[in-house]
Amino acid sequence: MPDRAVIDAAATQPAEQHGEKKVFVDLNKIIQQCLLNSSSLQRDPRPVVRCSNLPEVEGDESVFVRLFDLLIKSIFNHPPPGKQLFLHVDCERVKQMPADVSGFQIDFYTNLIITDDWIVKYQQSLSQCQTELAENNAALKIHNPPSHARLFTITYH
Repeated sequence: MPDRAVIDAAATQPAEQHGEKKVFVDLNKIIQQCLLNSSSLQRDPRPVVRCSNLPEVEGDESVFVRLFDLLIKSIFNHPPPGKQLFLHVDCERVKQMPADVSGFQIDFYTNLIITDDWIVKYQQSLSQCQTELAENNAALKIHNPPSHARLFTITYH
């Protein structure tokens, strides 16, 4: 079995919410499928994509599929003018204080430039994802303006 971290995102949550059963969700498979489904990868120049190994989490799989699909679309549908778009997804284990519980932080780095149109187009969908993630012991932060090219941070605790 690969050295993959598992987060029990449902430890303090009921077994089911919104009629969806909590299961172990492979975020690597989800992001891979979202990238393959993106028509933007066929564009010239093709975006440069790098992704570190992501954890498995226990939660509602449909929430994570919607989240990753939205984040990728929000980045790939708005390439920077005159530049090759890049996306780097980085994951690292973090300790939560004071309980010293392990969690994960997944950062999405890109050279996307956030515009007012981008905010209007994605604000409502991103807010909905934030609410659904909270029900799965996770959080989404949008960095506006991006901090050192970091646009999104997903934290699991």
